[in-house]
Amino acid sequence: MSVTQNKEYHALTIAGFGILSYADFVVSGDSASFRYVFNQYKYFCDSTRVDYIDDFRGMGLPYKFKFFDLQPPWYSVMAQGFAVSFMLRYYKLSGDVGALQKAQQLVYFMLRPEDIGGTIGKTPEGYTFIEEYPNSKNNPQVLNGFINGLIGLREYLNFFPSDTLARRIHDESYQAMVRTFREYYLPDWTNYSRSNKKVSNLYMRYQITELEFLNLIYDDYRLVKQMMIWSYFANNKFDKATKYYINPQYQYAVPLQKNQDKLSSENIDFEKTLTSVNSYTVTRKSKKSANQLIHKKKVLLHLKDSVYAFQRHFDKNIDNIQWNFKIQNGEQDSIRCISDSAKMMISGKEKSNQLEILYLNKKVKKLNIDDLQVYNTYLFEIPRFGFYLFDKTAQLIADSLYQIQFQGDYINETVVFYRHAPNFPALKNARYEINNTVSLTHPYFTPKQSGVYQFFLSTPMIKGYWITPPEIKMVKNISAN
Repeated sequence: MSVTQNKEYHALTIAGFGILSYADFVVSGDSASFRYVFNQYKYFCDSTRVDYIDDFRGMGLPYKFKFFDLQPPWYSVMAQGFAVSFMLRYYKLSGDVGALQKAQQLVYFMLRPEDIGGTIGKTPEGYTFIEEYPNSKNNPQVLNGFINGLIGLREYLNFFPSDTLARRIHDESYQAMVRTFREYYLPDWTNYSRSNKKVSNLYMRYQITELEFLNLIYDDYRLVKQMMIWSYFANNKFDKATKYYINPQYQYAVPLQKNQDKLSSENIDFEKTLTSVNSYTVTRKSKKSANQLIHKKKVLLHLKDSVYAFQRHFDKNIDNIQWNFKIQNGEQDSIRCISDSAKMMISGKEKSNQLEILYLNKKVKKLNIDDLQVYNTYLFEIPRFGFYLFDKTAQLIADSLYQIQFQGDYINETVVFYRHAPNFPALKNARYEINNTVSLTHPYFTPKQSGVYQFFLSTPMIKGYWITPPEIKMVKNISAN
């Protein structure tokens, strides 16, 4: 039986539950999750619950209730996109080609213009936009629904790369999203849609998470920069309703601490951001002691369950040891290692139940593992970014060349954002934007307008990171020449 929401069947809820059940089955192999996936699929096979068009070429998922200015039946790219993603997962699980046909029907319906019942509209700038609420004046260009529809369309193109219409709509919509990010946020928060409705703390977290997932798909650093801005906004703004999260107090970004003339993440307690599970027994395929690491040896550690992160305490300082890690399938994982004296935290993007350690211990001939603690959490339960708001604003001259001077050992992905206004009182209404940035590789910029400028720095978070605050210097007054 398909899942219900408030005792009602909703295609969006059913598709979402099917996707979650699929993900759980892939990870755990749980038979109940397997059955849930198949049960959700049955809903989309019931012709009384869907609307077919153009001799069954298209399939719409109708909402049969009034919503603000929308009269039933109305259709949403969020429901269509979620359903497409579910169909593709169901196909991978079952091999049923009927699911691929349904994915095509859903996309066909989705890609029709909104004025004839589809979900494709235009932004005020004329960009293509897939609408959560087509034809709505109350909620035009809702960002989170757009993103879910975009993900479904992108996943569809992985199966049907020759669909030229879907490719064009996808490409145009993606560019529309990046070009119009600025329309969704205020000086210190974000909007739900282009109607200027502020989002809740929960929605802010949801939007940041969506950007993180999009970046995993597109590998576009513009998405990371937008995450940096919104994560800076969301610092210490929590939602009481998120207790079902593994860590409801999770912070995407935390302020770097200033100590005299240095910025540091030294005293930030990462362990408070992690959820601990029971410690696991470590074994080795060796007759030697399971907890002893010998000089210049390769060690294979085994856990009885798969986890994302390990923390181990050693009996000696580990600062002089070089490490190389591999996960269980023998491939290099994106391992993150944080070491502090005799304690080491290791985390990866994929779960693992064994860890190969290839190390060079220059000074210590024997190293014992005194304690092992395991964390069942994702890599980014560690704060994703550290940020620093510059102490002072700056009066800059238009068409002059300035440089952000980064002093010290900065991480390459560090970005400095700036906003500007004619005078200081007006600065509070100015916005940071992904195009108004300075980086290590591009430290120079030329203001287009004279006035007051404010800067903040965002950098990937690493414990024990010490940097000197950057300074802004005029390189050349072009207008005076």
